[in-house]
Amino acid sequence: MISVRVDLANLAADLQTYAKIADVPFAGDAVWKMLDTFPEQYAGSCISVRTTTHPAERRDVNFRFLSNDLSHDPVAPLQRAGELAFEGHPVEDLLAELVERYPVWWGVDSAVSHGFEKFWVFFTRGVPLDEILELPQLPTAARAHRDALVAAGIDVVYLVGLDFWHRSVNLYSGLLPPGRLSPPRVAGLVGELGFPVPDEEERALAAQAFQTYHTFTWESPDVQRLCFAGTVRPPAGSAQWHPPTGRFVAEAPVLAGRRDFIFARTYGPGLTYQKVEADYTGTTGETFFDYWRRSGAS
Repeated sequence: MISVRVDLANLAADLQTYAKIADVPFAGDAVWKMLDTFPEQYAGSCISVRTTTHPAERRDVNFRFLSNDLSHDPVAPLQRAGELAFEGHPVEDLLAELVERYPVWWGVDSAVSHGFEKFWVFFTRGVPLDEILELPQLPTAARAHRDALVAAGIDVVYLVGLDFWHRSVNLYSGLLPPGRLSPPRVAGLVGELGFPVPDEEERALAAQAFQTYHTFTWESPDVQRLCFAGTVRPPAGSAQWHPPTGRFVAEAPVLAGRRDFIFARTYGPGLTYQKVEADYTGTTGETFFDYWRRSGAS
């Protein structure tokens, strides 16, 4: 994995700047608890920072690290730090199922307002969707929407996101080849789920995505979100810059001279919003694409 050395005090200060840019609360104690729990990972891993176009009262800033060290298991350190408690929810059993069945490497996602939120579980080789759908602890909504997953390019799963804060799970595609998506295809994928169909400019931008992912919960029979993720370097089309993303892209602190961002156009029942993620260390994008190549995703 490509990485750079990160000074943790500088990272904490930059995260506070991100919070000011996005107009969200910054809890220094919660941020430092995460940095102190994984000092080596934050100091030597790939780091990205994300916000959304949600209204300010629902917005947050998340900071993530990626580690391809197969011996690294973040679960026990988070439990010791009091950031993770097992309370009998199916998300906990799904995590156990995944790590018992498959060799994985990890991402850990936290919010500047309160700390740990989510695990990313990367499979060293892609797992057929039907095999994932057989997992007993997976939300039944995922099985009910098998055809929608396949239509969006998720016939093989390379990454699962387990959100312990929001009690949800994401299933991610591998790299989508150019041309796999088109504006009409985007409209169909979104509309078939009953979500508001984006306008022409949004459809064109979503069609450039390199990855799709769906979000499910254990409480609902429906897909919660469908996301189209793609990279961009400013300047870009006008539809990129819904508030507050324009300021985020212009002012986001990054360590490298290159300013790369991932935009995830996100659609759900009665909602449309964007996620924008800065490659803080300048290495996250390269690491992701290296992972996709090695895991057979491209």
